[in-house]
Amino acid sequence: MKPRDIPQEPVGRNPLLRVQRRIAVRRVLLAFGLMAALGAWLFRDRMRNAVLEWGILANNSPTVSMVEEMIEAAPDRPAAILSAWNTGKIVHRRAAIYEVQQLVAFSRPLSAELKSLLRSAAFDPDLNVREEAFRILRRCKDTALVSLAAAQLKDCDPEVRLLGLDYVRWFSPEVGVPTIAPLLDDSSPMVVAMVLNLLEKWTHQTFGVKLTEIAPASDGEQSGLRDLREGGQSKTKAGADRARVWWAEHRAEFGPALLEANPAAQGVRLEPAAVADFEAPGLDGHMVHLSDFHGKVVLLHFWTTWCPGCLSELQDLTGCEQKGGGRLAIIGVSLDNVPDPHGHLGGEEAEGHHEEDEHEPKRLSFEQVREKVARAVKDSGVNCTVLMDEHFLVGGRFNAGDLPTTVIIDAQGFIRRRFNGRRKLPVLEAMLAEASQPRSVK
Repeated sequence: MKPRDIPQEPVGRNPLLRVQRRIAVRRVLLAFGLMAALGAWLFRDRMRNAVLEWGILANNSPTVSMVEEMIEAAPDRPAAILSAWNTGKIVHRRAAIYEVQQLVAFSRPLSAELKSLLRSAAFDPDLNVREEAFRILRRCKDTALVSLAAAQLKDCDPEVRLLGLDYVRWFSPEVGVPTIAPLLDDSSPMVVAMVLNLLEKWTHQTFGVKLTEIAPASDGEQSGLRDLREGGQSKTKAGADRARVWWAEHRAEFGPALLEANPAAQGVRLEPAAVADFEAPGLDGHMVHLSDFHGKVVLLHFWTTWCPGCLSELQDLTGCEQKGGGRLAIIGVSLDNVPDPHGHLGGEEAEGHHEEDEHEPKRLSFEQVREKVARAVKDSGVNCTVLMDEHFLVGGRFNAGDLPTTVIIDAQGFIRRRFNGRRKLPVLEAMLAEASQPRSVK
């Protein structure tokens, strides 16, 4: 018989060949595994940072420090700043503008994108971001500072107008005087007092008003409002009358005002910041969603029962909702269940706890806190939706650590305002009316 006529055993039935093939496959898999492990080890920091950045950017309620740490760990810090800013989220933008400030502090050059971000931040819905943006613009000696500061003087919030005046002071008298003179008729005595102070500086005239004599030392403990000292309002009015007389006599000596400055000419791009839906339990235990109020202007008021000014403002806002004709929703978000710096709930120590105790204070239960909030709401006559933010998930996404914090969202779900501190009722009504109008594109 010839060799080719000898029956050949199929490979699949040859035990030796099967073993050899398994060994070969295992060697290939082992080689790939070693290569993957080596790649993971070599690029472990980059991979970790990528995962961290993705997680932080997707998170709706991180802390500001978490976002800052993510940006500082990124291999491309400016790109990470832009990514955080472009999320449109309150916390992320607050961290992003802080990181821009850090770059400027260490004399790092800003890219064209970061310069545009900085100028746009001067119109951010979050007043804290605006304030930081102007500090950086001033430090950078940005040529747009004059125009951007003048634009703030048209805002319906007196605190924003005061912010603008803080930087208008760097104008030349020829530009500054005609820009601020119209504010002698401002509805806010604090704004008028600041205008008088600047006019005295530029014109060397005396109008009889000194900020140190009339400015409030602090917010009112009960009202939470910044009112002038006793007699300050009448002094301011008299000073404004004298200044108007002077202005009528010297108006022809000055050029036009900058109140019509166009932010778009300075490269400002305002992208709407949408609010993601959230849920929280109401006082009756039923879950309430932000999306339940779609099509309405929504005002979120973050408060606690131990903040008198917060509760007083919530009472005012209840009246606003009643006049809103169904187009406005006021939502009071109670942070009573969020521990204070001492670990206490509801703003008070648990019964029987003393500072010298070595043990942790006994915490009030969520139900006890809820009952306390419900009593405060009933006793004060508040008649709007009140939510319990048990784990600071709602407050966290709006950076609502300082009380009161107010957030205004328009009917399309975009943030129009975010600020700390109380505002008088006419100012709140003006903000709500503004939010009911279509967004202006600057």
